[in-house]
Amino acid sequence: MTPAAFHALHPFGAVTPRHTVLTTRSWSLPVQGYGLLEVETVLLSGAIGDYTVYVGAGEPAWVADHGNKVPFELASLIFPGIEERRYRP
Repeated sequence: MTPAAFHALHPFGAVTPRHTVLTTRSWSLPVQGYGLLEVETVLLSGAIGDYTVYVGAGEPAWVADHGNKVPFELASLIFPGIEERRYRP
């Protein structure tokens, strides 16, 4: 399934207007009836030194702007070493 096809089924809302993509992790998830879906997880740095992680189907820049926010508990497993006190709720 292409990211565009997935977005048509599951649109995401817009999020942060200012951020820097620090790193990404890619995942291939099986979707019943559609095949493999490529999912990106991006670690962002905010303007005030905070961090957040978003997940979605698409290019890292698109995921950073339109992905779903990941809770700290999961984000810390994907990107070990991020500090909870600096993670944006």
